Amino acid sequence: MRSVTAAILSFALSVAAPTLSRAQGTADSAREFVQRFYDRFLTALAAGSGAFLAVREDTTVVAPEVVEMLRWSHSQFVATGGGLDFDPITNSQDPCEHYIAEAVSRRSHHLFIDVFGVCGGSRTKRPVVIAEVARVRASWVFVDFWYPDDHSDLKSDVRRLQRRSRKPGP
Repeated sequence: MRSVTAAILSFALSVAAPTLSRAQGTADSAREFVQRFYDRFLTALAAGSGAFLAVREDTTVVAPEVVEMLRWSHSQFVATGGGLDFDPITNSQDPCEHYIAEAVSRRSHHLFIDVFGVCGGSRTKRPVVIAEVARVRASWVFVDFWYPDDHSDLKSDVRRLQRRSRKPGP
């Protein structure tokens, strides 16, 4: 009986190990993608680009729907001072000097990567942003940015602003 149990356990582990290894590789790949993006993004901000302009330069890594939302918000901000009143990529008005992509979780076919800020030399205790990414063909793409302290996300925030902008004034 023990040999049958050992054989079953050995088989189960041999089948599960590559799957677990692939899942870890996928999580590592997504985390590295997010980290590289934030490093490039901060470089673009330091060069004087705002969130929309920095993302516009690299639209292959941001879902078209998100780019359109950023474009709409930017145009509202320029035209009326409306739109998002914070940087939706860093969830701040004053970005930290560095961001660290850490924990990865999965929901359905999307991965969610916790992004911590390093401000004044100290890492934030909680993630400042949770980046939602998905595989599109062979590449990762940002599909949303979640704001844990506000219990909100970029798409919901922009949709809410769009609905308000369509309402007739008093």
